[in-house]
Amino acid sequence: MTDSSPPAGPPSAGPSIPTGPLRIGAYLLMGDPAFLEQCVRSLYAIAERIVVVYDKDGVGWTGRPLPVEQCLAVVERLDGEKKVELLAGTYHGRDVHPLEAETDERNDGIRALGDDVDWVVQLDTDEVLGDPARFVRAIGRAHAEGRSALEYPARWLYAHVNGELYLERCRRFWGISAGFPGAMAVRAGTTLRLARQCDAPLWRIDFRRRNTDPAHPRTARVDEVIRGDEGIWHFSWVRSEEQMRSKSTTSGHVDDLNWNREIDRWIRRSRHPYLATAITPVRRPPALVGAPTWLRTARVPASATAGD
Repeated sequence: MTDSSPPAGPPSAGPSIPTGPLRIGAYLLMGDPAFLEQCVRSLYAIAERIVVVYDKDGVGWTGRPLPVEQCLAVVERLDGEKKVELLAGTYHGRDVHPLEAETDERNDGIRALGDDVDWVVQLDTDEVLGDPARFVRAIGRAHAEGRSALEYPARWLYAHVNGELYLERCRRFWGISAGFPGAMAVRAGTTLRLARQCDAPLWRIDFRRRNTDPAHPRTARVDEVIRGDEGIWHFSWVRSEEQMRSKSTTSGHVDDLNWNREIDRWIRRSRHPYLATAITPVRRPPALVGAPTWLRTARVPASATAGD
């Protein structure tokens, strides 16, 4: 039940990247320092400009305090080539759902990049590119195919077991599972509809020829296939209990599930990871939002978790 990400077969060939390199930018939303350093390190070499967006009052979409200054200090330390631009705004205190406030913040990041870039990367700060060069090639393929958004698969990590071993969301019988929270890159000028979701023509990549995301039907279109180690490592639940309970009060999904109940389940499964993987086939199907219920162990390269 341990996955070391063997190749899923060669990626499809397809058209080459258009003549001349694409100009790639990115934005990051400040407030979660847990894997911020690893995220920035995986992104920095491929982005020409990075806009860092944050609430000027140091709070999140629900009005709860966030460690914004700590996050800004991490980014400043890593910005050796002076690619980062800061953008402060007000994203709390309005009578809107937290996800709408999140969407406004993301759209501000895209607008700030303007037409100085061709594509905009939309990583959250707990997401790390497994293979930045492969990700760039995927953007190039989407561009060549005339698409305006790239759905690139993420692997949802649930808990750290030991060393390079983690609990990972999977399919019912321990197969690899992709997560698609929205487009991971969009053409410059795109307007997001909700969080990272948009109404633009998509280029969709998965780990298998048949869709592996439980939130989508098995027949969902797959345009291109990559290996498991080329995906995005999403360290969503890999935190301390204190960090998880804090995250539950500031998340855009704060009202979408019973967080205390889900965190209590997460604690039990994290303490008994091998039991959690063994009983995976008999669990109910996973919720679309919240804790995954189908789990396996997976090895995450040390390069994805390394910091100073």
